[in-house]
Amino acid sequence: MELEEIPDSYGLQTFRSRKTSTALEWAGALPGMLGASLLAMNIPVSKWGWALFLLSNVVWITYSYRHRMWGHLTQQAVFTCTSFLGLIRYFS
Repeated sequence: MELEEIPDSYGLQTFRSRKTSTALEWAGALPGMLGASLLAMNIPVSKWGWALFLLSNVVWITYSYRHRMWGHLTQQAVFTCTSFLGLIRYFS
């Protein structure tokens, strides 16, 4: 099976950039899920969930910017602030 270009509204997105997008999606999703799990468990290392959330936020901001998803980028910017608040609160 040959790899074809996946058209987008500008006709510029290739299979390679789609592969990068998928990698970014997972790089944003996994730390977010792990962070949520850590916080939900409420165990001594739970505070590290905030650091995982922060990592997830940065990746999602990158993804949103590349795909011009301004609402999602704004949401992640706010979540970044709450992640910093969580880090300050639990590590101080």
